Amino acid sequence: MSLQKLVIDNFRNLEHVRLEPALHLNLVTGANASGKTSLLEAIHYLAMARSFRTNKPSSIIRYGATSLQVVATVHRETTDTTTHIGIERQRSGDLTLRVGGQDARSRAEIIEWLPIQIIAAGVPALLEGGPNERRRFNDWGVFHVEHRFMETWRHYRKALQQRNRALREGLSEQLITAWDDELLRYGKQLIQMKSEYIQSLLPFAEPYLATEAHDFGPIEIEFRPGHPRGQELEEALTQSLNWDREHGYTHYGPHRSDLVIKSDSKPAVEILSRGQQKHLNSALKLAQVHHLRVTTGKHCIVLLDDITAELDQAHTASLLQDLLQLQTQLFVTSLDESIMDHVPRDVDRRLFHVEHGRFEAVI
Repeated sequence: MSLQKLVIDNFRNLEHVRLEPALHLNLVTGANASGKTSLLEAIHYLAMARSFRTNKPSSIIRYGATSLQVVATVHRETTDTTTHIGIERQRSGDLTLRVGGQDARSRAEIIEWLPIQIIAAGVPALLEGGPNERRRFNDWGVFHVEHRFMETWRHYRKALQQRNRALREGLSEQLITAWDDELLRYGKQLIQMKSEYIQSLLPFAEPYLATEAHDFGPIEIEFRPGHPRGQELEEALTQSLNWDREHGYTHYGPHRSDLVIKSDSKPAVEILSRGQQKHLNSALKLAQVHHLRVTTGKHCIVLLDDITAELDQAHTASLLQDLLQLQTQLFVTSLDESIMDHVPRDVDRRLFHVEHGRFEAVI
């Protein structure tokens, strides 16, 4: 996928921005607080209907405005089709999503059109971000390669919500466990999909991790299904019923799944430096982009915010070259143009400079 045109209105300090990005590399330079990260945030907001910087949607609407809007013309390479995708957020909280001139049925419809990855200082990495971040990493991959995932997740979430409601309200065991069959049916499917995705991802990750092996040793990634080892999900639910009733929610299931990442057979988060963790994080996200490209033919959009602050010069150059080889569309922010030195001259590129939320196309 790639953005051919992008229009942003009233997003943070961006009053009105209209860009025609390059197919591959888009470098945005400017001083701190000029609007570089806001551009990436607006693209991410269009693709995911959420910000990577805040959980308060009203804070991203420009001061004095009643709403924000982000609209893009998107090209899908797999079918050689183009459509318009848009998102509008009112300060009142109302959210409108549109695909091809029609109201989108759900966020998933836009997310499917715009597979996007981000590497930025303000975005939690896989190790330090905790289980939620690792589940998000796993779910992103499954969503984009397994067409059954979203419907299965909706069924599971409905059963989980009903069971948790029964637990909170202190209902009888019979009314609580009435949801177990559906929870188990869809929970097992989710566990299988999530586990199979990680297994299929590992061969793609190995080449990128191998380049770091001298830095932090062999990396292992283990999927944990969200219930104890040696137990089936049915047994775990049965044995934890009293605990669930006491705490008011379901303790076991794929909603509690996790990835255990080890270096030299030890928890990576305990032995890797912060810099090494950043390198590991970028390598695994690069593997996801590669996996998506090979398994579905989709091209990913990748946002790199002030990447030289995250990675050293050698890793930055390597990451850019790998991503460009995968034919991703890159949006990169930097204080200066030095990143261009790492990019082959035949790569389709554009350079934008921003001051006080106003963008100027330099090349």
